[in-house]
Amino acid sequence: MTQITASNNMTVDYSYDRWRLIQELDGEPPTVIAEVQPEIGLRYNKYFATTRKLPANGQIPLVDISQVVLGWSYETDAWQLGITLSPMLSEERGSRWCEILRFVDPDLSVHEYDAKRVGQALADILNKPFMDMPPTQPPAPEPIPLPDLPITYGIWTMDTAMTSEGLTSRDGEVRLHRSSSWMYGKLRQVAWYGFWAVVYAWVSMATLNNDLALPNAGTLLPDPSILPYLGLGIVVLLLGMILYQLWIVAREPDNIIISPYERSVIARRGRNTRWKVNINSIQSIYVTEVVKKREKRPTVYHGEVNLHLVNGSFKTIILEDEKHSDTLLPTADTISSRQNGEGVVPLDSHSVETKLQAFALHIAECLDELPVWHDLRYK
Repeated sequence: MTQITASNNMTVDYSYDRWRLIQELDGEPPTVIAEVQPEIGLRYNKYFATTRKLPANGQIPLVDISQVVLGWSYETDAWQLGITLSPMLSEERGSRWCEILRFVDPDLSVHEYDAKRVGQALADILNKPFMDMPPTQPPAPEPIPLPDLPITYGIWTMDTAMTSEGLTSRDGEVRLHRSSSWMYGKLRQVAWYGFWAVVYAWVSMATLNNDLALPNAGTLLPDPSILPYLGLGIVVLLLGMILYQLWIVAREPDNIIISPYERSVIARRGRNTRWKVNINSIQSIYVTEVVKKREKRPTVYHGEVNLHLVNGSFKTIILEDEKHSDTLLPTADTISSRQNGEGVVPLDSHSVETKLQAFALHIAECLDELPVWHDLRYK
């Protein structure tokens, strides 16, 4: 007599001429809920009949049993042992398959040997074929579409490419467009620096050209006479800062085109191409976010999207140093996002939560489904 423990408080007891399924509940004596004997078929109690939707007469004759089947279920993480029934009985209960018992086995191999022994013993006593179905590949998850465009994050808006500023675009391309507010902000800085440059220049020149008394106390300078020249030095510094801001305005791209046709990422300032990276030079897309974990709604303090090149270097597409509290997508789960740990993990449409992550996924989709990595860091 051999006994093997199965799941759900079940034990199988079998020998060469008998196979029994025994239920063992706490505080109750063991109960035989199903039994198989040669040339008799399957006999069972009321509980077994109710849970398996079997006839209430308590018996299935051999003629109504086709075969014994053992298979792995990814839905239940278990080896499931059962029998297939005759067409007439199948029509009555709505299914040809009748499960007898299962072995829950998340590792797939721990209980495989016992499940096969029990199944073969059942088939031998019934004198029916035993079909041992090997595990198949787990079902692929249903694809989740990427968030719809347009998406705006900070000064950048991602949308399907369109004809603008004399640039023609094609279906399937994705365009990142920088808001004009960025340029206006730079020009305001230029105006502010220019204002103070004029003030310092006027005061310094007035001091040099007029007989004004200079302070002889309350300063850290040993010779107050150099104050006008220090003011002129500040004027030169402010002019340098103005030229630098104007250089940034003239050079920084305001459009980035991700083109599956040219298989490239193209950065443009107006009609002029600033840089271009071919897909053959890119191995993956990196999206980096620095957030404050303890906030109820995570705030991104720093975000960037980079092309990870095959030579190991990175090419920055988007860099946002401003704090953003509206970075989450409408469908994002704020609770799960706070539970994520630091580190670099693969990113796909099933796990996308923020607008910056959506940017990276849309870029990768245009570039032959390049892998995307999410680098999360806590502030």
